[in-house]
Order: sequence, then C-alpha cells, then structure tokens
Amino acid sequence: MIASFIGASLFLAVPGQAPIPDDGVFECSPGRSICFDLIGNRTVFVNQRNELVIVEKGELKPKVIALEKKEGANYLERMPASVACVGDGRHAVVAYRDGRLEIWDCLEKRRIRELDAGGRLLNRLRLSGDGKFLACSTSRPRRGGGPILIWRTADWAQVGEIDVPGYMGVYQFAADDREIRFTLEERAARLPDRVDGEGAEFRGIVAWDLAAGKESRRIALGTGSPGAFAVSRDGKWVACGVEWGKKSPVDQNSFSFSGVLRVYDWESGKIVAEPLRPEWGRIEAIAFSPDGRTLYSPFQALDKTRRGFTGVKAFSAPDWAESWSLTLGKGYAHSIDVSLAGDRVLAVFDSKLFSIDAKHGESHEVLMRFRLSKEELAEIKELTAPKP
Repeated sequence: MIASFIGASLFLAVPGQAPIPDDGVFECSPGRSICFDLIGNRTVFVNQRNELVIVEKGELKPKVIALEKKEGANYLERMPASVACVGDGRHAVVAYRDGRLEIWDCLEKRRIRELDAGGRLLNRLRLSGDGKFLACSTSRPRRGGGPILIWRTADWAQVGEIDVPGYMGVYQFAADDREIRFTLEERAARLPDRVDGEGAEFRGIVAWDLAAGKESRRIALGTGSPGAFAVSRDGKWVACGVEWGKKSPVDQNSFSFSGVLRVYDWESGKIVAEPLRPEWGRIEAIAFSPDGRTLYSPFQALDKTRRGFTGVKAFSAPDWAESWSLTLGKGYAHSIDVSLAGDRVLAVFDSKLFSIDAKHGESHEVLMRFRLSKEELAEIKELTAPKP
C-alpha cells in the first residue's frame, strides 16, 4: 500500500541515492499538490514533513511554514493531502486525508480557521478560475469515491455537494466556472478494479451544472480507463489520459500502465486528436495553457538501449500537433501546472521541481530538490516492516 501511495504522491526519493551537490538549490522533504496561485506571484505546495512551502516569484529560498502535527498519528496519517492558495495568495487551504481542512495565514504563519468536511477522507482541492469557489474531492472508507464538497471563499459557507455515483478520478472547474467536470468509472456491481476498464458500466467524463445542481453531460471513453484529466478554461477542449494494462517493454516480467493522450471537442463529444502515445508508462499529468491553445504533458520514452528517459511536450490547437519537446532526464513525471500568465510550466520529475519556458521549451531551471530525511526513511521502514 505505501509503495503505491508514495508513487502517486510524488514521494520518490530513494535510500542510497548519490549525494546532492552543494549548488545552492533549495532542498526539502518530497512535496505534493504543487501549483501556482491565481495572481502568478507564488508557487505553493505541501510536503511529507507536514510543511507548507511558498516560493515567491524571483526568490531563491522559499518560505517554509510548519503545520500543526496530529498527536499520535503515523507518517501517512499526519501529512497533508492537498493545498490551494486563495485570494491574493495570503491564505492557503490545507486538506488532510483524515478529514482536517484548515485555513492558514501565510504572512503570520498560523492557522486561522477550520472548515467542516463532515469527517470524510479528503483528497484533492481545486480552486475555481475566478477564485470564488473551492472544491474538495473525498473518499468513503472501503467504498471508493465520495462526494465533491464546494465552499464559497468570500465567507467559507458550504454551498454545494456533488454526489458522485461511482469511482471518480480527477476533476476540474470548467466552462468559466459554471461546471465541474470529472472522470468517472461507474460499475453495475462491485467488481475487482481492472486497469482496462472491463466490468464498468460507464467509463468517461461527466459534467455537473453547478447552478442547476445536476449532471448535464457525459462522454464515454470506450476501451480503457480514464487517468490524467484537464479542461480548457472556456470548456471547449477536454484532454484525458486513457490507460490500460500491458507488459512493460523495460521489464517483460512486470505489468505496467500504458495508454494514449486524447483531446475531445466538448460540443461534439468527438476525439479530435491523439497527440501522444508513450512508449512505456501512463499519462501521469496534463495541463492546458490559460488561453486553451496549448496542452502540456510529461512523456516517457526509451532510448536505443531500452533505458527510459522523460521530459515535457507541448501540443498546439486546433490540430494538437507537437510544438516543442524538452528532455529532462530519467525517472517519472507526476505533476504539471501552468502559470496564469502562460509563461511558465512547473513539472516534477522524480526528486526535482523544474520551471520551464512555456512558449518554446527552450529554457528550464531546477527550483528545488526533494529528499527524505533520515528520520522519514526510518519511519517508512518501520511502517513497511513485516508484522510478527
């Protein structure tokens, strides 16, 4: 369990890795939920050490805020699940898997409020494009997906709840914040999870009209299960990583995810392009530019010796042909986000956070590195040790 959780959450530092050179790059515990604020002046994320990290534009050293630790909790229970930076960036909302939902003042470095999530297990926070609403996906213990909860950021009143009918994957505000769209696997009966989607009654993308409070549209994917997901700001384009299981080309004895990146025209519901089919691995993350004219995705490929390498590709509307490709090295990509101005892309590859020129992919820099401390490694070892 912990291995899959670590892989899905960007927690990829490994024991025994080579020493990191002293080149001035900031280093901290592995981070997750990495994103820009609405203004574009800050990059924020939470990490395994239960810290809120804020990177101001143009600053080399970030601000680190120690979040309150849950007494008696183990390593997995106490770390944050997601963060969202609201308003002018002064306040950050932090969600925990155990149901805590807290608002922090980033200037005063203190918790100022708690929101009631009804004791549910919390997953991913999403902020609407205008910043007026905050949503949080939830889970039901041993029952799969739970409802999406929605708050109004002006007064933090809960104003909505979407009862998701099946296994929801990724979600996002869309159509100028009039909708929430999400990927869904809906099953007629409780069946073992299948990466190829077999046994599902519906696999695809669902739109929820926030004003009407009901489902307004569905697009079926057909073969495969929905993975990474993104919607253009105007709602015209939807991109989805569709995946299924197959033998790994790197190790024929292992079973890996693979698939294809698809772009849909929302009005017609038709596939307009499949711009990326990775040689191995799945589509881990995708993001549109603010104007909806460019789609960014990490990729994985194999060199002549069958060794893997990774990077970022950009695809341009309307035919979604590749406009640039940047190779960043080895490892896996697990996160991508685009600044409000559309000039920078944030991408996480293994233990590094990269800032990339979004227009041409010609320049990039390492903003920071992620590494587990000796204490964290010891706690992971203890948690994963066989029980007597």
